[in-house]
Amino acid sequence: MITSATRPSAATLELLALDTADPVVRLDQHPLWQAVLDGAFPRERLGDLALAFYPSLAGTARYLFFSKVSTFALEDGKAVFRQLYDALTVPDADADRGWRELALAAGATSAELDDALASPSPEVADYVALARGFGHRSAHEGVGAAWGVERQLPALWGRVADALARHYRIPESALAYLRYQGKIAAEVERRIMDLVDRYLDDPWKTYEARRAARECVW
Repeated sequence: MITSATRPSAATLELLALDTADPVVRLDQHPLWQAVLDGAFPRERLGDLALAFYPSLAGTARYLFFSKVSTFALEDGKAVFRQLYDALTVPDADADRGWRELALAAGATSAELDDALASPSPEVADYVALARGFGHRSAHEGVGAAWGVERQLPALWGRVADALARHYRIPESALAYLRYQGKIAAEVERRIMDLVDRYLDDPWKTYEARRAARECVW
């Protein structure tokens, strides 16, 4: 029941618009990615950067946002499985191969990549468990986690690809995964906002979804 004490301060989309404008929530406003986008990040550290993010995108982490299928309605669950099929069958959607090619071009070695995937840092392990856990816990928190990170990553990767080509002379052959993500960014945004419209249907769900989004982004 909504009472005067629990009445929302704004509609769901208005609250998410405020979050979208918050630099703390926007991945592209993080100083690290700002440095890469501006060409200010040291070229000799690109390999280390790719290594740091590799286990958060590849291996079992590649499927972390698909965990929400367990709490979705039937038709939405089917849509998630279709997205999983694309991730497994479209060559440029292969995060394991694509991010590995990028990391090798940036200066990382195969042995370093294997080690990073086999023994991810505590920060990466916590992030993967957190994001996956929201999907298992409830549909609206899974949507919140997706809104916070999954929605933002494709557009960010598209911009990172442009920056790596322009400022760091990374060859196009190593940017296929990032380029593909940039191409699907608008569709991913549309799909997740459709889920927002249907699953964040009361103030408490909106609150928990926004909390999930911020925890995943942080």
